[in-house]
Amino acid sequence: MWRRKYSLLSETVFWDIHYYCLAITAFLTFDMLLVKIFLSPTAAGEYALLSLVGKMIYFVGALFSQFITPMVSKEEGAGRDSEPVFYN
Repeated sequence: MWRRKYSLLSETVFWDIHYYCLAITAFLTFDMLLVKIFLSPTAAGEYALLSLVGKMIYFVGALFSQFITPMVSKEEGAGRDSEPVFYN
């Protein structure tokens, strides 16, 4: 039985994905730790609500791009105009 050798690129991509996930997690949570320490409980609650709304906008925007990219790729791969995907 032979073993499959993995290239250096796959290991690099593996670590890049982990660094990306760590950075996104820090970006989305580190501010709440600081707010909890430095603001009053009322102000921290108000900030948490606004932060939640901002995160919802962020994730909805990311969700849109995940759905539109395959649709545009399908049209482009078939040699058709992909512009109607955005306007229909």
